[in-house]
Amino acid sequence: MDADELIINVIAKKNNGTIELSVPDDVFNQAERILLKNEQGVFCKTFPAEAFGSDSWINEKEELPKFKPTDTCIGPFWISRKLYNGLRVDHEAYLCREGTYTDDCWWGDGFEDVYHGVTHWKYLPDTPHE
Repeated sequence: MDADELIINVIAKKNNGTIELSVPDDVFNQAERILLKNEQGVFCKTFPAEAFGSDSWINEKEELPKFKPTDTCIGPFWISRKLYNGLRVDHEAYLCREGTYTDDCWWGDGFEDVYHGVTHWKYLPDTPHE
């Protein structure tokens, strides 16, 4: 076993089709990524630790994803937005900015389309890799 590998016991509970895993706080708080494997050790899914917030949706007015100094667009993220007709739609988007000014940023497809009415966002899990 590598020096940065941990073997821990988790408590799993099934609740309406969702598997809830309980991990000790000290282990969870050190995680940058969560990797799930099946009994045979086959890779299943990995998620950024940020994806495991209270309900994982983050209010856009309270917090935005963090840019690195050289980034102009980051993502993708899952966004929820309210349309002009009052309907709500959720879809994938990028957060973009002009230069290095975080207060002048917008949600969009990373190219031409800008999305208005965004109220919440969350991190996407990684796609599975074999």
